[in-house]
Amino acid sequence: MAIMLYLRSLLAIMDVVKDREKRHFKVGVQLPASFWTIFHPVMLVGVSGFFSLLLTGCLVSGKVSGDFYRILLDITAYIGLLLVTVAYALMLSFFVRKSNWMYGLTPVLFAAGLVCCPVFVDLGAVFPIFHWIKWLFPFAFYL
Repeated sequence: MAIMLYLRSLLAIMDVVKDREKRHFKVGVQLPASFWTIFHPVMLVGVSGFFSLLLTGCLVSGKVSGDFYRILLDITAYIGLLLVTVAYALMLSFFVRKSNWMYGLTPVLFAAGLVCCPVFVDLGAVFPIFHWIKWLFPFAFYL
């Protein structure tokens, strides 16, 4: 689910950059408009992902389901992931100014996130530099 949130945030950045290029945002409200353009789709994916994780029992990651504090900690970490992902996307949207750049950066950032963070394989065990590079991606603390 963390990977899907990250991918959705990258796609929301594309929307923000396109809207800035077409001047859909007024001059005084660019920051709030950018925030809400990123916030809505990421939160919708986050809410649907939360319920799917809750229904499948993956949110508590195999722990005893009666442990209230553990469940609360997992839910808090998930909400933190949502907020960090939105903040990351908002910051990145100010660095990328052209939609063509974002078209090229999206697959690079997505693949880099999968390789640098321990999604499939922990490359930090082989190459210690990956322990530091993984913190450039918002879902590193959650995985």
